[in-house]
Amino acid sequence: MLPPQVNDLIDTLRAHEDDPAFADAPVLDVYGRISINPETGETEKFDRQIEDTLREVLLLRARLGEVLRDDGKSAWKAGAKRPGWERSLVRPLVLHTPAPSMLPGRRALATRIAPGPE
Repeated sequence: MLPPQVNDLIDTLRAHEDDPAFADAPVLDVYGRISINPETGETEKFDRQIEDTLREVLLLRARLGEVLRDDGKSAWKAGAKRPGWERSLVRPLVLHTPAPSMLPGRRALATRIAPGPE
């Protein structure tokens, strides 16, 4: 279950699908997972990453594709299966918020993984 503010952002972005002003807007997926902040050692849940990234989709005036996530999974855990990340590999464009130490200001990164189906 997502926090209310995240659901509100998703609803706002989903409304773009029926808005003619967004007919030519790019469709962006978002991805989040649990991360460890190396400065504090604390975990950062994917809800915060998803919220930050959804705000980026709004700023980019894009439409929302899929919301991909891996609950309880982390990039620092060797061998962890991450189905959300695996799904992102076949999607055309995915936004993700990097771990706190990777990017000052926490701006989402757009990653063109592969030319996949929409």
